[in-house]
Amino acid sequence: FAFRSPRQSVVTLVPLGVSMGIALGVAYLVIGHLNAVTSGLFAVLLGLGIDFAVHLTARYHEELRSNPGARAAAMRAALIYAGPGILTGAITTSLAFLTVASARFTAYAELGLLTSIGLFVVLGCTLMLLPVLANGKWITEASPPRLVGVAMLPAVVRRAPRFIVMVAVLGAVAGAASLPMARFNARYLDFMPEEEESARALDLLERDGGLSPVIAFLSAANIEDARSKAKALRALAPIG
Repeated sequence: FAFRSPRQSVVTLVPLGVSMGIALGVAYLVIGHLNAVTSGLFAVLLGLGIDFAVHLTARYHEELRSNPGARAAAMRAALIYAGPGILTGAITTSLAFLTVASARFTAYAELGLLTSIGLFVVLGCTLMLLPVLANGKWITEASPPRLVGVAMLPAVVRRAPRFIVMVAVLGAVAGAASLPMARFNARYLDFMPEEEESARALDLLERDGGLSPVIAFLSAANIEDARSKAKALRALAPIG
């Protein structure tokens, strides 16, 4: 809708498609396997990685509106002016996922590491493939008009920078203050539709200690410790 072109939308997805194949190879080389958690890597990369192509393409069209027909110059300017911001976004997001890589839960640690690496794979493919596609006939020379209201946004930001920062700070403070009120619910069955037959069946099974889909793992230092914990667990009513 923003680019007014289905073909343009497909072109922005081409680097992502290539990236997914490379990311799968990276996952094989680094970890050697995927599991129920790390298989979500590709959904994460698609959701985050599309931003690189969108920002670069949007800036490309901006430059092309100012100088119609000069596709090579427009892409060069897009890389120079939008590239550093895209790179910064990739680095900060990658660092955030690297913190997840320090988790003691192995599956999430693997997901954090693979996503951190995968983001740079997507970035590299985007910065190399989009200019090639833009230089060919895949992206039309005519740029779509700006979305209504987008041109007004920079003017609003320039007029009230202090007000915008103040609102942002107040919002952050309000969010931090409300954090203690947020509750964590680990019971995933609560998020299933109650009217579904399968959800009702799971609810019944959950009350059965032996058939319940809810499980927990405990570690023991040695055999004696394991026997002691097993004995204590058997004495608990919810344990089957």
